Amino acid sequence: MSVTGREIRREVGRILRQNDADEYMAIVNTSGTDTDSITDSLRLLSTMHNSQTFMGRYVRESDGSAVAPAGDKSRALDLVNSTGVLNISPAFSGALAANDELELWKRDPDTVDAARDRALRQYCTRTRFVPFSWLANPDYLVDELSDATPTSWTGSSATATVTQKSGVERFSERVLRVLNTGANGYAGQTVNTPSGAASGGKDRTWFFHALVQAAVGSAVVVVYDLTASAALTQTAVTRTSWDGQAFNIISFTVVVPDTTEQVSVRLGAAGATDDTYWGPVCFYPVDAQEFTLPSRIANRSRVGVAYQSVATDWPEGDFIRMNMQPLISDVGGGVVQATFRAGIGRRPAFFEEYATYMPLQSSYDTQAVRATGDAATTDCPLEYAAWATVYELVGDAAEEQWLRVHARHGAKRRIKIVRERSAGVL
Repeated sequence: MSVTGREIRREVGRILRQNDADEYMAIVNTSGTDTDSITDSLRLLSTMHNSQTFMGRYVRESDGSAVAPAGDKSRALDLVNSTGVLNISPAFSGALAANDELELWKRDPDTVDAARDRALRQYCTRTRFVPFSWLANPDYLVDELSDATPTSWTGSSATATVTQKSGVERFSERVLRVLNTGANGYAGQTVNTPSGAASGGKDRTWFFHALVQAAVGSAVVVVYDLTASAALTQTAVTRTSWDGQAFNIISFTVVVPDTTEQVSVRLGAAGATDDTYWGPVCFYPVDAQEFTLPSRIANRSRVGVAYQSVATDWPEGDFIRMNMQPLISDVGGGVVQATFRAGIGRRPAFFEEYATYMPLQSSYDTQAVRATGDAATTDCPLEYAAWATVYELVGDAAEEQWLRVHARHGAKRRIKIVRERSAGVL
């Protein structure tokens, strides 16, 4: 279940207040419509408070909308305890509406949001399946921050965007949407082949595998020989096209001739307005043994067990552990490489990446970015994100509780055994 940035910050405030009353984060509802004061006759009207009770507290407007003054931050001045009116300065950028929610903090809430994002990025761990591939950016995630604009994939007679799917269709973090603006549109990228005429010449069989949804039209893949200016013939492993509204597998092989120096892999459809969604892509020679892993994987500790997918239709099938695991090496320059002892074969192969979560915002000091961060969502469990943030804020005082929560929600590393094997398909 996704949680918002606002929900995480408020849970952090609750934890801090529970453990240290002096931290004091309170939520108030205003009945006034001013720009320079808050009126709450239920929470602020009390002789228990004096005029200085909230002096200097941070006031964060957080009604959950994107409309100003949502996201505005101010400081509390004096309280009129007989009416529940708390004056603030500076004034909000727009008038409050009745029942708008605001937060009162002793701690600057911007620092809480920044700590939340550091915690998501550095402390909260999970695993994701990543395809082995000779394509760049085969899962449309360059550095966990990428969204909307695909890297390495270029649209032709089509608009290519990176997006998310939800519900039963959500099998990966991101998918590539290819919306045709003309006939035979596609999103493609060029791959250099290692055995063309310039390097000695050798016919090689390549394997392709991806999940795809045809929202409109029929999804097709073209592997285009850029040297000979011709599409290569596909031999189906499961199917070579798909016209279903649900996701399913396209999987085939092509023989790249010994004269070919480059091929273009093109994900798209034939119709001028067809609309298709593509999951992560496996594409490699069946005798390939070496794979360079995505650039976001900075060292080999981020790589877990390798699996192959066993399925002819989705969502049937399973991921099974490969009998022989690849050797994972840091080869320098932030490059991590996987090396198999034999050709990878005609199989969709994936590996576990030990990853963290995407931060919800990258800046914190304007009304607009605060409102955006409040509405942004993460799949990180609320308890996990909140305690990671508290640990980032207060350190050792929260370590015991943080370690308990991390053990419950963090990525579980699996033992990987690399065995020698002399020949044959894995």
